[in-house]
Amino acid sequence: MSSHNKVLTFANSILSGGRKSILAFFTLLSTVLTLALASLKLAGVEGRPAYLAVAISLCVASFILFFVLRSLSLSLIAWGLWSEIDWFAIRQPKALIAVGPGGAVIAGLIAKLLNRSRKEEPLVIVANRKSRHDGPAEGREVHCELPEALAKSQDNVIIVTSEVQTGRTLTELRDILLAKYGREFETFSLIVSPQSGYHVSKFIILSYDRGLLPWPDDPSRFSQLRAHMTLKAPPPRRT
Repeated sequence: MSSHNKVLTFANSILSGGRKSILAFFTLLSTVLTLALASLKLAGVEGRPAYLAVAISLCVASFILFFVLRSLSLSLIAWGLWSEIDWFAIRQPKALIAVGPGGAVIAGLIAKLLNRSRKEEPLVIVANRKSRHDGPAEGREVHCELPEALAKSQDNVIIVTSEVQTGRTLTELRDILLAKYGREFETFSLIVSPQSGYHVSKFIILSYDRGLLPWPDDPSRFSQLRAHMTLKAPPPRRT
């Protein structure tokens, strides 16, 4: 795992708000506190007031770090995308298909970074999604239309999304594009869940959490994710 993957994965865990977030937060705090106390001891500074002052200062600094990470989450995402920009540049995409509003944000950043890197900015096409609530078919419908010139060409197109939880939306989009245009396209996602049933061509973070994303999750996703997780066995643990 590269350095930017590690940084973004750690930030995502810190900002997730779950048990992993709390564990990562206190692990960082205890590590820094231990180093600070060891430094004080080596410097000959002892006594409870000094230790208490250091502990309080580190607690305050840790909370500040949390809010700084939250305010800079979009900048961290852009930095992570810039670190992977060569993957896109090699493929020279003429268009990026953004899945939903979150995907549109990620695709927009990628397009601007490609323009900065290669002076070529691909077209961003947003695939519209809408929720449906009709019993067993509850989920989402996705719609996407390519411009006529792009549909008739063999130019490279990449599907971009912010996160993949179950992979059902990408599967549906893949089937729609294959039926309409007879082509399959590579996919990119910032975050991919280990529970995903869809093979994403390229991603940065493998995690159940989505804390790095600065926008709220779609409430309609929860029932779909819950149903998917009950049908699919958890991935094997690494040994």
